[in-house]
Amino acid sequence: MGRLRTRVERLERIPSGTGPTGPTGPTGPTGPTGATGATGPTGATGATGPTGATGATGATGPTGATGPTGPTGATGPGNSVPQVAGGSGEDGAAVLNGSNTFSFATLSGGNTYTLTQHTSLTTLSIATGITLKPNTFMLSAQVWDCQTGNYGTISAAGGVGTSPTSTTGGAAGLQGASAAAYFATAGTSASGGSNGVASGNSANISSGTGVGSSWGGAGGAGGRGGAGTVGTPGTVGAAGTVTRISAVSGAFSRLQTDGFGRIQGAGPGTSGSGGTGDGTRNGGAGAGAGGAAGGVDLSFGEIITDGGTPSGMVNCSGGVGGNGANFGVAGGNTGGGGGGGGGGGGPLRCIYGKHTGAAVTDFFVASGGAGGNGGTGQGTGAPGNGATGGESGKILTGNLSTGTWHNATYAIGGAPSGATGGAGGSCKVALP
Repeated sequence: MGRLRTRVERLERIPSGTGPTGPTGPTGPTGPTGATGATGPTGATGATGPTGATGATGATGPTGATGPTGPTGATGPGNSVPQVAGGSGEDGAAVLNGSNTFSFATLSGGNTYTLTQHTSLTTLSIATGITLKPNTFMLSAQVWDCQTGNYGTISAAGGVGTSPTSTTGGAAGLQGASAAAYFATAGTSASGGSNGVASGNSANISSGTGVGSSWGGAGGAGGRGGAGTVGTPGTVGAAGTVTRISAVSGAFSRLQTDGFGRIQGAGPGTSGSGGTGDGTRNGGAGAGAGGAAGGVDLSFGEIITDGGTPSGMVNCSGGVGGNGANFGVAGGNTGGGGGGGGGGGGPLRCIYGKHTGAAVTDFFVASGGAGGNGGTGQGTGAPGNGATGGESGKILTGNLSTGTWHNATYAIGGAPSGATGGAGGSCKVALP
């Protein structure tokens, strides 16, 4: 007890104050990790940085395999142009051979068919030597066969003037189309040539009748007869004038004729006057004029030809004037008859879908008729004068498949040279 009190006293007598810090003891083991604290609020989004440069395009990958072929579509309607151009075909097939007969045409002389109505055929064949006259009616066919054995023609040509062989004047040629149904009636035929006379004057020839609203040509004037020793040959009037209207282009020309009235045909020539005589013997008679051509309006789906198909398969030429008579008895002094004027060529329009076969030169013709020659005088009598050729008509053709159009137009007839008649104006178009 006393010792303990002594130690305590000793401790109490030790001076007070903090002693120097002792060395750090070794670190104790890490305590367990505390629980994660709550996530703080998200901060504001920073500004977008600049876009980086575009990288190089990678190589093209291999082509994939071709997919299976789809089903074949339905067959289309094909080229309808020939069907449109060929018409309805409601009148059926027609073989014109000189013996078959049809409700839409008359047959005369065993070789000439003349339409009596607008006609639309499926197929048309015209035997060689046979003529079909549309006579101002429209004609269409889906196929026109112009091959071997079928070289017959479609015609509105004017008739040939008569060449007299005595003192009686020659008759004028007939007009190429006399109906007035639709397209291009020909001008009225001229009067015939005047007679040759022994004494006195031969009769004059009146001027021709004019034609209006026409696509045709004018006829040529006839020749005056030659003078014998007695009397004066009759004068010859001019051919009738033709007043033309301009055709609109291409297929629209059909609208023109359908909508604005019928187009007229050509004019005839005038006939020749007779020659005069010597008081006893007659002069030669004047020749008849060529007839005026009518027109044709044709439409075909297809025209088929071969290497033998001839020219002039469609003919709207004016009639050729007759030649004046050489009449006179040997030893006489008589004049020859005057030549007949050529008829004018008519209008020709043909629209077709296509052409199969050989090309044909001058397939379409609408030339004027040649003027006739004057007759030879006897003794001191003068020859008759030649006549003027007729003017050509107009040809308009179109191939709808190729878009090729031909527009051949009027050519003036040639003037006579003395007793020689002038040539008709030429108007011809090929079938290419």
